[in-house]
Amino acid sequence: MNNSRPRHTIRLIVGIIVCTGSVAFGLAVRDTGSISYKSRRPPQARASDEKIIERKEFPNEPFEFGNLTVQSTRVGVNQKFNSVFLFGSRRSSDWLESLGFTLKNTSQKQITYIHLELDFPETSASGSMMVYNQLGIGIDPRRSSTIRSGREPLALNPGETITFAISAKEMASIKDFLSADKYPLGSLNKAVIRLGYIIFSDGSKWEQGDYYQPSLTTPGGYEHVTGNRPINQ
Repeated sequence: MNNSRPRHTIRLIVGIIVCTGSVAFGLAVRDTGSISYKSRRPPQARASDEKIIERKEFPNEPFEFGNLTVQSTRVGVNQKFNSVFLFGSRRSSDWLESLGFTLKNTSQKQITYIHLELDFPETSASGSMMVYNQLGIGIDPRRSSTIRSGREPLALNPGETITFAISAKEMASIKDFLSADKYPLGSLNKAVIRLGYIIFSDGSKWEQGDYYQPSLTTPGGYEHVTGNRPINQ
């Protein structure tokens, strides 16, 4: 009878140890699961001195793109550059300052408007990619009179070249646009130039690889030139 008490005590101690170990193991599994879940979150953009400016190209472009510059310094398209090396101790948020380039009209028509956009691919990590689409050269007849009033007219004849540069006001607007979604420009490392569409003096347009002519039946609409496939704008 006296020997049963120690055995009972031993079983009780072993039971406590097993239960404690199971709880600890369960906590460890839940902690691991939590870490695994966090690792699946989309990564945020990390600021770097290495920057790159790319250009989205399309078929049948009626222009020749060249002479890409930032702060009057020549940089290569689709080639990384060190912003600190090129621009010294200036702020990292200035790496797109005075972005400029040349466009040569290689078509047989006079160009009256060029629509530009800047894509920031890194912002797609937390949702839809942010695109700044308020840039242009000339007057877009499809825009409101308020927006058109602040633009100078464009008459770029075949073979002629124009130089474009983002103004200080436009640069401030771009920074505000990005910061509103908590993406300071200095935290981003890539920008993509996209020439969305071009309008000619006869009313026709080129848009991302295709040509269109004004619709004869739909006011403000266009018809696809290739294959006469009509579309509405």
